[in-house]
Amino acid sequence: MPKSPSGSGRQKSQRRGREPSGRVGIQQHDPVRYLPDDVEPGEAELLLAWGRYVEKRFPNPDRIGCPGTKLLKKIAGAPGDFHDRQILGHIARCAPCADEMRKLLYAAKHSSK
Repeated sequence: MPKSPSGSGRQKSQRRGREPSGRVGIQQHDPVRYLPDDVEPGEAELLLAWGRYVEKRFPNPDRIGCPGTKLLKKIAGAPGDFHDRQILGHIARCAPCADEMRKLLYAAKHSSK
């Protein structure tokens, strides 16, 4: 079995589910899928732990102060070109924004494949 990017020996799951629109979508319960492909050994566990921490500490269910999907899509399309520290800080400490950003980054990276 090939090792995962985390070095744990676990492979990323390839599960996909059907969205209400009928299109195939990524199941939300598979956070490993959204990790970058180039993580070093041990980084995957750290990133997943950070995600769990943000989820518990900063749930923000009402999306207060969130920049919105339009801006998140813009950032995901060219992540190195966005430098507003306040918005980036919000995304890093807001569970819904962090989750949406991970999914948008994944979609942007895999849309051309």
